[in-house]
Amino acid sequence: MPGPNDAGYAAAIRCLYGLDGTPAKACRGVLPAVRVTVDVPGHGTVKVGQRLHNLLKPTYRAGDGQAQALQEAGIPLVPRPGGGWRIDPSVRRASPINAEAADMRNARAIRCLYGLDGTPAKACRGVLPAVRVTVDVPGHGTVKVGQRLRNLLNPTYRAGDGQAQALQEAGIPLVPRPGGGWNVAPTVRFCSWPRALTRWAVR
Repeated sequence: MPGPNDAGYAAAIRCLYGLDGTPAKACRGVLPAVRVTVDVPGHGTVKVGQRLHNLLKPTYRAGDGQAQALQEAGIPLVPRPGGGWRIDPSVRRASPINAEAADMRNARAIRCLYGLDGTPAKACRGVLPAVRVTVDVPGHGTVKVGQRLRNLLNPTYRAGDGQAQALQEAGIPLVPRPGGGWNVAPTVRFCSWPRALTRWAVR
């Protein structure tokens, strides 16, 4: 069965990056994982991740619609030897880290931050820490937990099951995410601690 035409792939790209008014499934300027798919009305399930990775190769060419959508999404393009455009190989790519492993790491960082792992708490439960706060988690190094929690206010990001559980234990309110999963509720309280208190280590 042939894949979508140029208009179909362009619609899938806009859906992927939230350019069509739906919640974004990937960060603009960043290529998603190969396996990422999106459901596009009139075109069904589109293997948009595979398509974008194919467009890194000179043998593939982005149609005019795809090129326009990619530019809107902040994906860099380069001229293709045979004419037209392809994705610049220097494009940023989604981290290859396993999603389950990342969820586990972030959940451990949240428990460390709020003292749920038996270590001294570094933030008050029910309160979001400053963006710059980090914690050192054995086996995972330094985790930018403050930045991660602020990201989870944005529907572009999704709390995995482990993070959602840890956040609930920490008294952080959650709301359902439009595309499934959970986000930190915008009504959450924010920390007003001095900026100096930004890095803690598990001992």
